[in-house]
Amino acid sequence: MISIKNITFLILATILALASGVLIGDLEMASASDLAPTYDGAGLCKNCHETQYQEWNQTGHANAYRDPAFQEEWIQQGSPSSCLTCHTTGLDKETGEFQFEGVICEVCHGVGVVMEPVTTAEICSTCHSFSPFPIYQ
Repeated sequence: MISIKNITFLILATILALASGVLIGDLEMASASDLAPTYDGAGLCKNCHETQYQEWNQTGHANAYRDPAFQEEWIQQGSPSSCLTCHTTGLDKETGEFQFEGVICEVCHGVGVVMEPVTTAEICSTCHSFSPFPIYQ
């Protein structure tokens, strides 16, 4: 039996979908940038986790984009956007633009204030799948 609450939810969901221009049946037609998460950034985490932020800020993850060795190699290769998949956060593969330099807290802890570590081999192997870095499978 469908309740009034469920019907109301369906009506509101349909209105929101129509207002945003994304019909439920057309989700596969939406661009990757339409479905990409919006990250808040490490500055938000710093508000409550100053010590962890300072520790992270010195790591290879935080400095993956700014690392001089990466920058030199990346420029020598013609600055391919494919490198930015691992060296930035929130990359829009269509435009090459990204939300943050480096690998920010939300990549491992969830987007927003979720704060649940998602450190599985599957997540880590997205970038760590070749030498000289640790390989996770």
